Amino acid sequence: MKRLPGSRAISNIRECLINSEIYSVYYKRPIRDDIVFAESRNGKDFAGNVLRLAVEINERYGGRYKICTAATADCTDHIRQILSCYGLDNVQICEYDSKQHIQMLETAAYLINDTTFPFRYVKRDGQIYLNTWHGTPYKKMGNDKHEGRHLIDNIQRNLMQADYLLFPGRYCEEKMTTAHCIEDMYQGVVLDEGYPRNSVFFDPDAPSRVREAYGLGDKRVYVYMPTFRERSAQQDNGSAADLPMIMKEIDEHLTDDEIMYVKLHPLAMQELDLSSYMHIIQFPEDIEPYEFLTACTCLITDYSSVFYDFANSRHKIVRFIYDEDDYSASRGLYDQPVEIPFPAVRTVSELISEIRSGIDYDDSAFIECYCTYDNADAAEKIIRHIFEKADTCRHHRIYTEKERVLVYSGDLAREPLTGFLENLQSMPESNTDYYICFSRVALRKKSNLGNLDNLPVGWPVYGINGKLFLTLPEYLARRSSRRGSSKPSVNSQKERYLSREARRSFLNTSFGRFIYLSGDNRDITEVMQYSGAKSSGR
Repeated sequence: MKRLPGSRAISNIRECLINSEIYSVYYKRPIRDDIVFAESRNGKDFAGNVLRLAVEINERYGGRYKICTAATADCTDHIRQILSCYGLDNVQICEYDSKQHIQMLETAAYLINDTTFPFRYVKRDGQIYLNTWHGTPYKKMGNDKHEGRHLIDNIQRNLMQADYLLFPGRYCEEKMTTAHCIEDMYQGVVLDEGYPRNSVFFDPDAPSRVREAYGLGDKRVYVYMPTFRERSAQQDNGSAADLPMIMKEIDEHLTDDEIMYVKLHPLAMQELDLSSYMHIIQFPEDIEPYEFLTACTCLITDYSSVFYDFANSRHKIVRFIYDEDDYSASRGLYDQPVEIPFPAVRTVSELISEIRSGIDYDDSAFIECYCTYDNADAAEKIIRHIFEKADTCRHHRIYTEKERVLVYSGDLAREPLTGFLENLQSMPESNTDYYICFSRVALRKKSNLGNLDNLPVGWPVYGINGKLFLTLPEYLARRSSRRGSSKPSVNSQKERYLSREARRSFLNTSFGRFIYLSGDNRDITEVMQYSGAKSSGR
């Protein structure tokens, strides 16, 4: 749809008015040592690691800290229900990506997240940020993916700006840091500690507690938790259309002493009506998922990272991978350093046979490799390590001193990028790392998205959003500067937004040099000047 004349300017001004209010917080309001901002799944949940850490803070420190979170409009009631179930009624909820959300982010002394904070957020000196992520990668991530590498920017930015990263094992650390190109550039602390959400698998009373609460008695309880399939992939392999038929066939095989709970992505659940089944029902929403899994006789999954975590329970796992070839080709899966021991089936008859049989595999090597640090007291040790400065967690650093060069090729146009990479590969080996920097804004244009093919998979990258988040005075100053104005007031506003944008996009990255190859973003060179990198020729 074609924009009306002046609509872009009106949209820009509206955006700048929002930014004006948000960034007045960044400059004027003090950081509050008594506020913890904990966010899960971009405001769509309050579960897993974030929930367990919030519970620990609440129980350990009582009212000393005020816990806040953000929720999308469609998930607010669910999050409020979960908070109430775990004694967290005092947690303040704000609307996700609202002005209040960013204001809380900018003033809280402690930040906890299992995904990413919004692009607008600029981390301040004095804030302490823990990013736990939300699972061990089996599906390819970030820069390792076949498609979608241009979406790496905000994940990479959040991992880089965190003071603490949490991984349940070295495999998870390796995949997350290399896939997001931070393996020797991250300057924070890596905690060698278990996932707090996995601690419940070490609670011997949890299974009976859950079974009693849900009236499960002695039934065999199966839980089906497949990974989310993108709609395009579903359409290609027919998995979305097949799911109701698969569920119907499973239901017909189950007996009255068996029950299957199904937990799908909300979008997938919209296409599946469970009301007609006798033995299959929806996974409960009033309990943290992993706590309910403690009562599970057998977990059925596929490519989801849940099997890494559930292995701690030592209960049976079956992988139902009826579309493995299609899924692997479209999404990409990591090779595993230790073989996955859980039986893999492709038909419903094979599935029924496996879930009813005992464990006939050895998972000890798997657990040692992927669940290395998981334990019963992870939440307590992590919170004490961060909030009390107690040395309760094993930890290490991965930063390496070397020269790093940022090479900006905003839209990844074939030339001069290809020529530059060919020249680099022909040069003698050195201790210099070259990161290709691209802009999400530039690549989201359909005409440019194919340019990702010009960048070899695995080449170190640094993604940026490519959009400036300006207040209204800064927006007007930028326009004046573009017209040639050099008034002190214009320069002052310009310095203000360039300094903030450099901090937002490049954090504390240690790029010593900056090379501009191509792209339509005229602001990038000015922003980079404020990052500390020196401009140099190609």
